[in-house]
Amino acid sequence: MVWPASVPFFFQNISINNRTSVISLHIQFSQMKHSIFAFLLLFSSFIFLTCQDKTTFVPQPIQEKIDLVRKDFVKDKRTALFDITPKAGVGQAVILTGETIFPAAKKALFEKLRAAGTEFIDSILVLPAADLNGKNYGIVNLSVCNIRSLPKHSAELATQAIMGTPLRVYKKAGDFYYVQTPDDYLGWVDDGGLVLLDSESFKNWQSAPRSVCLHDYAFIYESNDEQAGKVTDLMAGSILEFLENQGSFAKVRLPDGRQGFVKNSQLMPYPAWIASRDPSPANI
Repeated sequence: MVWPASVPFFFQNISINNRTSVISLHIQFSQMKHSIFAFLLLFSSFIFLTCQDKTTFVPQPIQEKIDLVRKDFVKDKRTALFDITPKAGVGQAVILTGETIFPAAKKALFEKLRAAGTEFIDSILVLPAADLNGKNYGIVNLSVCNIRSLPKHSAELATQAIMGTPLRVYKKAGDFYYVQTPDDYLGWVDDGGLVLLDSESFKNWQSAPRSVCLHDYAFIYESNDEQAGKVTDLMAGSILEFLENQGSFAKVRLPDGRQGFVKNSQLMPYPAWIASRDPSPANI
């Protein structure tokens, strides 16, 4: 019999019975290899699953209570923060992690859990963060400030604010601050867009004489002369600290302390501007 070249030489020179035995052993060995592979695959899957973060599993009623509190306090995720995650802890206790800007929401959640007899460990951070060192307020320091959805310049634009807009500051990430505008929108502004203030400095700014820019586009000059150099530009609604009148100009101070001059005709005292507002449907 002529054997193909692919058949090993030793196999060509053994008896038929022995060949049958070899084939049988080969089949058994192949089956054994498949069985071993299947066992290893199953064992690896078991190890992978058992090594997963067990803290991701918590009883469903706990998550339901978190969702109920979130529903009560967060009507719009653009204007409210209640980001809480439950994790399995030691024994029966559940670890509650995350952050919120609502102390009352945290309290409401704890009351629901205690009423249900749930053991928990509190790891929830109520903002503002301690590492701000009490500087929990900010004033926009640019003519137009971009406020983004994430702490990076490439992130989606959440909203904008103009110079003099007061901000509530909650935390910092890199060069960005997580802030809230007077109309409650939350987002991230880079550190060049605002001036940080503590509570006392913020109250002083609020009580200082201020003026509002009336023109769509204007400038602050270095002196009371339109031919002077420009300190910065302004948009309608920009709020500045008023210092004094000098001829046809008003001397003003920016949130970061810089001073300059704006034409009086382009400004209105803040109290008069507030009194002149008529937020009726027709005007809006």
